[in-house]
Amino acid sequence: MYRMFLWTLVDDLTETPAIWNPTILNGKLTKMEIFLTLPEVQAQNGAPDTALLVEARALVSKATVNQ
Repeated sequence: MYRMFLWTLVDDLTETPAIWNPTILNGKLTKMEIFLTLPEVQAQNGAPDTALLVEARALVSKATVNQ
């Protein structure tokens, strides 16, 4: 579920770099990071998950905020 959300987020922000509520979105990214950095999850898919999180955070930080 988290990976699908991240893939969709990255895809959407690549096409349209705009977000509505950065506080909520960053909170969701933090929750995903907590799960995706658990040792048992990292052992299976650590590097790709980390790269996806980094890319998502970079795109969010550059996105414009719609009012």
